[in-house]
Amino acid sequence: QQQKRLLVVAPHHEQRRQIRECIQNMAPNIATKEPSILTVERAQGQQFDVVIADYGFTDLYSISRELRFLYNRNRLNVVQTRAKCKCVMILSETLLLSLRSVNESVLLGYEYMMEIIEYAEKLNTLVKLKLEEIETVVNEIQSDLSSIN
Repeated sequence: QQQKRLLVVAPHHEQRRQIRECIQNMAPNIATKEPSILTVERAQGQQFDVVIADYGFTDLYSISRELRFLYNRNRLNVVQTRAKCKCVMILSETLLLSLRSVNESVLLGYEYMMEIIEYAEKLNTLVKLKLEEIETVVNEIQSDLSSIN
């Protein structure tokens, strides 16, 4: 059985398609290795060496319509627990600052996201990037994957 090394997880199917297209355009050498690009539901029950979770939403209208979905604590937990070695969470400031009127389940998910950020800060592993710096991170992750095994 082929070893599962890299998972990119996204909340939506359309987002998965766009991520695959982006990876193929930015880093064709990674795309040829076919990283798994799955929704949270499809990733459940599987483990990967490295997980990249894309919560980089920037459209306030979309975020406001999907707060319960995006901040679902169980879904966030599934994302975090798929990684054996490293989990990279891509969170936009727009998403983190989007909470206006929320219910308890959204608040629990938000608090969980904030715990993840605080934990990463405590370990000195929190990285804040500009969009143009993403390619460098992709290259670093590829290097990390090469060193596994």
